[in-house]
Amino acid sequence: MRSNPATPANPSRRGKRGHYNSANKSRRKGDRAYMCSPHLIPPIMKRLSDEQRGFVEKIGFGSLLSMADFEMDKALTLWLIDRFSCDAEALEFDGGVSVPVRPLVASVLGIPSGPIQVVAGLHVGDALRTRYRCLKGKNAEKLAEEMRGMTEEEPFCMAFMMVILAVYLAPNTTKLVNRYLFGAAQQVGSLKQMDWCGFVADYLFRGIRKFKESDAPFVFVKGCVHILNVIFIDLVKHAAFEVPNGFPRLGFVTTEHNKWVASHPFGSLLVRRLEESVYAPVLNNMGDGNIVEGGTCADSDTNTDALANQFAITVTHQNNPHPISAYPGPARTTPDVTSLASVEHVALETSARSAGTSQILTPITLSIYSQVITDITQAFSTINWQGLSRTTCM
Repeated sequence: MRSNPATPANPSRRGKRGHYNSANKSRRKGDRAYMCSPHLIPPIMKRLSDEQRGFVEKIGFGSLLSMADFEMDKALTLWLIDRFSCDAEALEFDGGVSVPVRPLVASVLGIPSGPIQVVAGLHVGDALRTRYRCLKGKNAEKLAEEMRGMTEEEPFCMAFMMVILAVYLAPNTTKLVNRYLFGAAQQVGSLKQMDWCGFVADYLFRGIRKFKESDAPFVFVKGCVHILNVIFIDLVKHAAFEVPNGFPRLGFVTTEHNKWVASHPFGSLLVRRLEESVYAPVLNNMGDGNIVEGGTCADSDTNTDALANQFAITVTHQNNPHPISAYPGPARTTPDVTSLASVEHVALETSARSAGTSQILTPITLSIYSQVITDITQAFSTINWQGLSRTTCM
């Protein structure tokens, strides 16, 4: 059994500043835990067949296939949770170093960050619920074993998503699959177009906030707290410590790196600023009012028509401010895509941005506007302008 390195000088073990702000609060929350289990992912991936690995790549989660072994350290993780500001959505360290977490999630995980919002609690039809009843209310690790025998693409991908969400990306307080995410996971054809990075970030931030605000004696932290560990390890600045470059970071930050960091007093370690770290390229995507794509940056005053012509769809979700190419096929409508309320699916073949607004015009709305303009034009053409002019002069 692995034992944590002894670090008696660690502030997280003495109830000093940086760990729930007081010794009393630290003792009150003496029994804390989290279900995020990154160490389970590599073994699950290694058991997949070549065909199943192809399915995983197809839905956009191929980064998990090469995820490095990583054993969490409880003391370090809880210290990082305390260093996280829920209001700023950032890790805050001594010396005025504030590291925003949301913009780094994609660099850490390498999972889809598409235009379709992930919605929990979507309705699932009776037929689908009956067909995949085995995926709901089941232990995630047991389901991981069962999915090894699945050869059909859709059932496998649904089971895969439920397992990955339960043990790593969006774990709750148990190891059971989350039935509220079944509706999102069953949209296999759209998984790669969904904003999973935004969803994982939101889920983690809510989990940390609830954890900090809770007065319960035993509290679980919901969410992928592994993200905080990876970011902090990447930012540690020490002559004797180095982590290989490369993205996504979950493939390069390992248990050995975590052990080294955990063996030192956390608060004594120097922390790099983002511009000095492996995340420096991400800074190009964090400018205010800018649209960034493929490493190039266009100011917000740039001709938006040109951008609309370059990309199939432009997204205005707060977590996805950048133009994103749409994938072929139907896409489920979300609050980010303007459409008629009664339409369930819309073909996103073309789009245009209305002048002076952030509204997205789909082919449906464009056709409506076109008909209105045609009707107005025909009405004006029937007016006897010459007679009207003479009447006005009289």
